[in-house]
Amino acid sequence: EDIVIATLRAIVYQSLDLIELMSQNLDIELKCLKVDGGMAQNNWFCQELANMLQIPIQRPHDVETTARGVFYLAAFGLGWFESLDKIGHLWQMEHQFEPQLSHDIRTERYGRWRHALSLYGL
Repeated sequence: EDIVIATLRAIVYQSLDLIELMSQNLDIELKCLKVDGGMAQNNWFCQELANMLQIPIQRPHDVETTARGVFYLAAFGLGWFESLDKIGHLWQMEHQFEPQLSHDIRTERYGRWRHALSLYGL
């Protein structure tokens, strides 16, 4: 159980690393994050992601949206959809995870992650 939790937390912290890097270098501020794929079915993971990113995490009804997205883009290319906006409206949220972690606990956890990385020169 500890190895699974550590693995999921590492993915959450790596996601936070990437989003912070994007924010600093591209002047992007995320207001929410839509997730899909097998891990998106894990409520604990989605809640931890919301807690650490401090933004809502939205999970769709159909978590296998990667394959669906390929279909939609192909259909758009064939002219079956008149705009990408029409495709975007087909996405339907199943659940939204709101941040529930205090700023102090979040800062402490992320600080431990950054410290652990520094021990290995990362």
